[in-house]
Amino acid sequence: MDTARSCTLEALADSAALLAGDLPTRPAVPADIRDKEPHDYVTDLDLRVERAIADRIRASFPADAIAGEEIFDAPDTVRRWIVDPVDGTRNLVAGRPDIAVCIGLYEGRRGLVGGIGLPCRGLALLASADRPGATLHAGDAAVPLARLGAGPLDRALVGLPGALQPGHGAATIRALAGELAGRVEGLRISGALGYDLALIALGELDARVSLAAKPVDVAAGVVIIEQLGGVVTDVEGRRYQLGRRGLIAARSPEIHAGVLEALQRARSTGASAG
Repeated sequence: MDTARSCTLEALADSAALLAGDLPTRPAVPADIRDKEPHDYVTDLDLRVERAIADRIRASFPADAIAGEEIFDAPDTVRRWIVDPVDGTRNLVAGRPDIAVCIGLYEGRRGLVGGIGLPCRGLALLASADRPGATLHAGDAAVPLARLGAGPLDRALVGLPGALQPGHGAATIRALAGELAGRVEGLRISGALGYDLALIALGELDARVSLAAKPVDVAAGVVIIEQLGGVVTDVEGRRYQLGRRGLIAARSPEIHAGVLEALQRARSTGASAG
């Protein structure tokens, strides 16, 4: 597993170099921006980063498959690297710093390695199933991340999805915000699911809900949060399995239970609202 961990860190470093902007906390400016579908974008930087990551992986693991957000695809029955070259492409287009690069190594549905890079912060998070905990990397320095532990719901910061167009569960998300209001300390919307999972691992966010999680968004973050002792389930409260659309991630069982309860009420309210 050491080679896979090293490969992940090297690929995240390659990505950070490509995404670095002229100012320390600003991303690079895309030269080409296209609509994949309404409210979903791809840029030249997404494509360049995905190719760079694939080149790094193939140099060390030529037999492994690669499943990427933009270019590469692979069945979920094989050992594969699951890559989101730019999590938060809309943020990248807007010049916002809350973007991430997510790389997960999976065998079937079992996560082996997870790495998330935060290029505008100069940070990378890394975890693997063969050892407890996770590490935080900044340049040549590496420190262990603190274990995720207990925390009360009324002190929690909870991340919500930012896509509120019809057909994206907007009614449920609006209802969930109402259910959580007054029960948690605050709500946050970054518009980048993988980025938010990194924030949970860093202790900067306490929970995140998604109704439309894609494997590329969450593969890396699930490994990291679980290795730190956090909780990741689907929206029914079952342990999360890659490929399920709904996800709740939290730093503690107490926070997770409160968010799950609020979401269950919100789903009923949202369905009634149409």
